[in-house]
Amino acid sequence: MSSHEEFVRLQAEHYGALPAGEFTSVEGYRLFLMHCRAYEEVADMTRGKRVLDLGCNDGYGSRIVRSAGACVVGIDASERAITKARSAGGGDAPSFLVADATYVPFAEATFDWVVGLHIVEHLQDCDTVFREVKRVLVPGGRAAFATPNACFRLDPGTPPWNPFHVREFRPDELRTLLEKHFACVKIKGLFASRSFAAAERRRVDCRRLAARQRHRPRRSLRTRVKTLLPRTVLDRLRKIRDRLWGDPWDDRAAPLDAAALARHSRADLEYRERGLEDALDLLAICGPEESRAHASE
Repeated sequence: MSSHEEFVRLQAEHYGALPAGEFTSVEGYRLFLMHCRAYEEVADMTRGKRVLDLGCNDGYGSRIVRSAGACVVGIDASERAITKARSAGGGDAPSFLVADATYVPFAEATFDWVVGLHIVEHLQDCDTVFREVKRVLVPGGRAAFATPNACFRLDPGTPPWNPFHVREFRPDELRTLLEKHFACVKIKGLFASRSFAAAERRRVDCRRLAARQRHRPRRSLRTRVKTLLPRTVLDRLRKIRDRLWGDPWDDRAAPLDAAALARHSRADLEYRERGLEDALDLLAICGPEESRAHASE
């Protein structure tokens, strides 16, 4: 087994499916909303088209695009995810196949659109995948790629804290990567309501701080004290902290109930073309030169 095949296997086996409707935290629910919003943005542009969904996970996004009127095929390297996607059934459901994005099992010029939402950050070999995308696109076909915004998530020059991400991109880096393969690249940013953005900022800052501490040669005094205290004492101290100084939007202490899930919706999210450095995620719409007039649709 080659190193690439081993990498794909590990990603497929250990990177969990997004739990559509089976959330264990409000934080997970917000992430799901962000992913769904990307598919909704694409669905508006792909009505009546033949669409390939790369890295379709359990098919939640493929179904969003299909419900808007596209003919959709989803592929994913995870047999578990594809099994779950197929189990949703329905006579008008998308088709799903187990396949690696570096070798798409379709003939040239099969699809009008190829959608790869939140897969770019997982790829070891982006160039091979983009060549496959162009191969299966019809002349004049277009592609869409969503990915986390490194400006929002990472300290400058640091690797991703998500262990399944090979690389995360700033807007200019994403544009440079895609313009090697596509004549026209239009990038939008995902922005959120104030409360939603603040909650996502807390999540990202928490992960980034943990990553900083892991790379420090010596642990801080605070970290060393926490390792000595019993978990029951730590939990009690956290509850006191949250009661005295807690943020009413802090999901770490919030019960996962109907009220918590109702706090946010896809209506909290929108795509804009300016201020990309502050966006939560990035969405690139790519195509040939003649599609330039349509990229802003």
